[in-house]
Amino acid sequence: MTLGQASKTYNIPKTTLADRVYGKYATDHIDAKTVLSADEEQRIANWVVHMSRVGYGRTRHGLCTVVQKIRYGTGRETPFLVNKLGRQPLRGFLKRHPYLFVRTTIQLGKERAVITIEII
Repeated sequence: MTLGQASKTYNIPKTTLADRVYGKYATDHIDAKTVLSADEEQRIANWVVHMSRVGYGRTRHGLCTVVQKIRYGTGRETPFLVNKLGRQPLRGFLKRHPYLFVRTTIQLGKERAVITIEII
C-alpha cells in the first residue's frame, strides 16, 4: 500500500504518514521540555493531593511559587522571563497529571478538615 492509498483509506494526511515513515521526528511524543524532572513533578502532584485532602487546597499562584522555590533551591537557571512558572507550563503540568483539578479553593478550619465519619 502506498502512502497515498493509506492516506485515503485511513483519512490521515499524507504528510503526517510520510513524516512517520521517514522518521522526521525522533520520538512519538513531541512536546516542550519540562522544567522539573518527572520525580520532582510527581512529588509536587502528591503534595498538592495531600494538601487538598487535609483541607488546604493550593492555588495556581501557590503552585507556581513552589516550582520557583524548587528551581532556586537546586541552583538551576530558570527559562522563564519573570523567573516564575507561566500559564503554558502550568497547563502542561496539569495535563501530565490529569487527576489534579483546578477549582476555586476554600480554606477549611482545622476542625472541619479533621472530621471523619467515625467522629460524626
